[in-house]
Amino acid sequence: MRQINFISFPCSGLASWIANCFVELDILNSCRGYDVFNFVRKIDDMHDEYSFNSKSNDWDVFCPTIYYKFSQGKNFIFRNDITIFHTGHGLLSFDEENYDSILAIRDPRDLMLSLFTWQTKYEKDDFFSFCIENLEGFINFYQSCLGYKKARIFRFEDRKQDEQLFLREIGKFCNLKISDDKILKAISNSSIEVAMDQESQINKSEHKFFKNRTSFKVNNSGIIAKYKLKENERYQKAFDYIIKKAAPTMRKYGYAEEWIYGEKFDNMSKVKKIFNNYILKNCEN
Repeated sequence: MRQINFISFPCSGLASWIANCFVELDILNSCRGYDVFNFVRKIDDMHDEYSFNSKSNDWDVFCPTIYYKFSQGKNFIFRNDITIFHTGHGLLSFDEENYDSILAIRDPRDLMLSLFTWQTKYEKDDFFSFCIENLEGFINFYQSCLGYKKARIFRFEDRKQDEQLFLREIGKFCNLKISDDKILKAISNSSIEVAMDQESQINKSEHKFFKNRTSFKVNNSGIIAKYKLKENERYQKAFDYIIKKAAPTMRKYGYAEEWIYGEKFDNMSKVKKIFNNYILKNCEN
């Protein structure tokens, strides 16, 4: 079975959505240390049946479809030619670093803001201190991931702009032939609306697996450029700090100067244009 690595930093906004889409596309998800599924039987030359392993440790990627089907007493039919291995950098063996890898990233301003909302030891307005302590981890993670020879970058922002194209490109990268109908169905069944309905059904389940746990909560993956929202203006000092430190890494991951600097880039471009025109005019004279 061919392994494709899925590598991401926490709060990239892609891990749970990708896992859910792959389950909907009959593709097995795995993670070292978490036996998410148990093999049941061979179906045919291309598919196997699996059951959800309720005795395994909680997987840190919340996939509503997995838990929903399990709560309904259903098993899973997965392709037997490929598995998506969810991991973080530094957890791969030397050989695995040479596998095809999906490298997921998100604008660090939004990612850090999402991470911050998870924290409990920081005061509500202490986002700057949080960034000072945690941004280096983001930068080191993605700088190291650039060493993977067979990795392709997939950005959260591209997913939000066109989910169908985004998932189709991932399918192509994995050398999978997936019809547009299946892609559309996978996206639809991985939407926040469907996930919230599944969440409601999961929390009503009488299965002891769910009774021994707190309520399963679906979190929206977020929006693009939430650092621009008025409610987050008070964090501008932290956002400026993030860009100062992370801009070189962002460039390597395909973020254009216009994206990184926004209005500041427009102002810099205007100043540069005025300066170049001045130089050109004086040279002519």
